[in-house]
Amino acid sequence: MEQRRIGILGGSFNPVHNAHLRLAVEAVEQAGLDRLDLVPAARPPHKESFELLAFSERCRHLRLVLRDRPQFDLNPLEGKREGPSYTVDTLREYRELHPNDAIFFVLGGDEFLHLPQWHNWELIPELAHLLVASRGEESLEAIRAFVADWFPLARLVPRDPPLWELACGARLQVIDMPRLDISSTLIRERLRRNKSLAWLVPQEVEWELLRG
Repeated sequence: MEQRRIGILGGSFNPVHNAHLRLAVEAVEQAGLDRLDLVPAARPPHKESFELLAFSERCRHLRLVLRDRPQFDLNPLEGKREGPSYTVDTLREYRELHPNDAIFFVLGGDEFLHLPQWHNWELIPELAHLLVASRGEESLEAIRAFVADWFPLARLVPRDPPLWELACGARLQVIDMPRLDISSTLIRERLRRNKSLAWLVPQEVEWELLRG
């Protein structure tokens, strides 16, 4: 059976917005992924539950956005687990379900720089290759410094954008990401102030949010 390249983009998606979706597209195109799953966290360990839209609502938004886009899919597996939604547990499940495929975990540059604060973070590169989004030269330099500090045995592969081969056998590839200063916090704040969400979120999500 031919090995597939499967990407995973996690997050609270609270709500999903256009920067999330652009990152998904860039990961597929730049890493040559066959498929990318968006995996919403049911209970993110770093967020208070009162800040979150219901898991079912966040999943509904993603289904609307991903409809008729066969290369992208929603995977609600974290909603079936008890306790906090830890990335390492999700990656273990993917490895069990897809033992013959290459798994790629996609994350933003800011998230990558805080990786040592994650639960069992050192196991993540053992379970998946890493695709890290860079938004400009400053972001790229921070990623380089982080790799030098935390992955001192990594071998740099000469290419642009950078790619490292880690000691555990995984690859860490930088993804060029257009600078879109959109956040879920911004969306929620504009929603509270009755400000337009046009072109910040997909139109289907805008209608859902305005409908309440």
